[in-house]
Amino acid sequence: MSLLDDSKRIEVRQQLRKSLRSRLIAAREALDPFEHQRFSDALGSHVERLLQHLRPATISFYWPFRNEPDLTQIVAKWLAEDDARRAALPVVAEAGQTLSFLEWRPGMDL
Repeated sequence: MSLLDDSKRIEVRQQLRKSLRSRLIAAREALDPFEHQRFSDALGSHVERLLQHLRPATISFYWPFRNEPDLTQIVAKWLAEDDARRAALPVVAEAGQTLSFLEWRPGMDL
């Protein structure tokens, strides 16, 4: 096996990943509002149970984009239950760079 083989495998894997991501985004964006809400509610219930079970002090979550489930109300409720809890949003300063995280509280300007 040569480096070229490894390089080609990495390239094929990246192309497959990009194609799969595009198809999944398109499927999510095509959901009718009722189905989107049903899936979002189900995910939200799982996240709430997971937070109760794991009892973390800090979590990271994403701001909903392109019809992703909106978990901000669940995170806001979780934060309100204990002032010591922290939530953070990922920040992309520049493409290809490491993510950083900024603390988020309900009502903050983004």
